[in-house]
Amino acid sequence: MNYKTINRKLLILVILWGLLFSFDQDNFLYSDCFYPSLQTWFAELSQGYSILHLAAMDGNESMVKFLLDMEVDPNQRNRWGETALQSLMAEKDYSDQLEMITLLLQAGTDPNSSNTAGITPVHIAAGGNSEQIMKLLIDFGGNLNSIDSQGNTPVHFASANPDEEMIQLVVENSGDLNICNLSGESPLHWAVGNGNFFHVQILIDHGADLDIQDFSGNTPLHWAVFSENPDMVNLLISNNCDWSIKNNQNLTAGDIAEKYLTYSKNFSLIRQILISADQN
Repeated sequence: MNYKTINRKLLILVILWGLLFSFDQDNFLYSDCFYPSLQTWFAELSQGYSILHLAAMDGNESMVKFLLDMEVDPNQRNRWGETALQSLMAEKDYSDQLEMITLLLQAGTDPNSSNTAGITPVHIAAGGNSEQIMKLLIDFGGNLNSIDSQGNTPVHFASANPDEEMIQLVVENSGDLNICNLSGESPLHWAVGNGNFFHVQILIDHGADLDIQDFSGNTPLHWAVFSENPDMVNLLISNNCDWSIKNNQNLTAGDIAEKYLTYSKNFSLIRQILISADQN
């Protein structure tokens, strides 16, 4: 048995001892909270969570620092492929955990480590509301063009996220705004579909393809019409999108409006915007 194995066993004993004596020492055997807590703890360990995972998920910064000082592997994964950093970010509101996340990254946690769904910490941050943590991940080499199992990048996540500061940060640090997912959808499609006007404009301003088509042949303008969003239609038209592109059903955005939106309260307005574009 080498010294690392001995250290691990001693570490587990120390932590178990601490768990026991965090309860009423005279009555812990009869405590209603002791057995469920310990059972939960062991259940999580059986799912591949390390002690570091549990400490991070609990928000216990001092324990995380202690474990990292003991050279516990910061990139150990649970059964879902998550490091302690990913579990922390997926488990709770992590916006106030800047110092703990800094500790994990400084200890060598990979900001681009993906779980079984291909999600990285950068994906999670892009869908959140902490620009500070996103900046930190980028500073430690976080890749804004990494793709998950569905082909989505952090730019997709930020495009669906209503946070305007997040999309600005992501766009300004991303190398490619036109990566499409497995359905052929670009971040611009997602921004349009979620009605995020600021996002649409900043994506276009930074080089997003205005006329990119998904695997159904639909452009962002098609999506805006499907969403019955006249303001979004107008925004895309004002940025000189090609309104004449046909999808795989041989339908332009105008055709979709005429075929599917005649009973929509926004039909007349959308139709007028498209007619005006045609005349110009």
